[in-house]
Amino acid sequence: MNNSKPVLTLDEFFNYTKFPSLTFSPNGQYLLIQKNRPSWNSNSYENSLWLYEIKEQQKQLITSQLDPSFRPRWSSNGKRILFSREKPMSLKSGKNQRLIAIYRNDNRALNRD
Repeated sequence: MNNSKPVLTLDEFFNYTKFPSLTFSPNGQYLLIQKNRPSWNSNSYENSLWLYEIKEQQKQLITSQLDPSFRPRWSSNGKRILFSREKPMSLKSGKNQRLIAIYRNDNRALNRD
């Protein structure tokens, strides 16, 4: 019996997909998946964000161009996904600016609660 393990090739190694963040929604119905993989044609990485509906077993691409400095997280009620920069952005005036974006996975407009 041959107990040897398969050899990992360099192509397989360099095409390795990372998942920097996997986060369940507060109600447990969704999984937010941050995916990072090499994009050889553009000599960069593709940072994408997916929303997976657990009951229906369906995934939805939110963005394939997620800035690596953004850290997506669920709102406390689980209805929104918040994106905030890990580091403040410097403006020409020398002041720092924090950027926050909001994504909602239903078809309604964003409103204040």
